[in-house]
Amino acid sequence: MIKKYSLLTAMILMVLAGCSEAEVSHDPEESMIYVVDDPASMTVNARMINEGSSDTDTLNFNYDVTDEALLESIDADALLEESEEFTIGADNAFVLNVTIPLSEPLTADELSGGIEGYVTDIAGNEIYRFSFDHIEEA
Repeated sequence: MIKKYSLLTAMILMVLAGCSEAEVSHDPEESMIYVVDDPASMTVNARMINEGSSDTDTLNFNYDVTDEALLESIDADALLEESEEFTIGADNAFVLNVTIPLSEPLTADELSGGIEGYVTDIAGNEIYRFSFDHIEEA
C-alpha cells in the first residue's frame, strides 16, 4: 500500500515538475518609441509576450528614464506615473502604450537606450526589464 502511494506521489511530482509557468518577455521588433517633432512628443509602445503554457498572474508595467540628459526634455514624472496593470494569457501578447509630451524635439539617437520598461509582480518584485532600443522618427 505504501508503495502505491509513493509511486502515485512520485508521478504527481513528475507531472508538476513538467508543467510550464508563464514566461514573460518583450517583442523587440514591436516594442519601440515613436518620436514626433510637431508637437514635440513621443509614444512608447511595449508589446509584452508570454511564451509559457500558463496565464500570468496580475503584473504591472512601469517605465524608467535611465539617461540623465533625457530628464530635461522628457516629462519624466508623467512617464514614471504611467504604471499599468495587466495579465497575459498563455502563448499570447499584450500591448501597452503611452504618449508623453517633450519640452523639445528629440532624435532617435538621443532616445536610444535611455528609456527602459520593466514588469513587476503584484508584490512589487521586478521580474523582467528591457531597454527601448528601437526608435522611429515620424
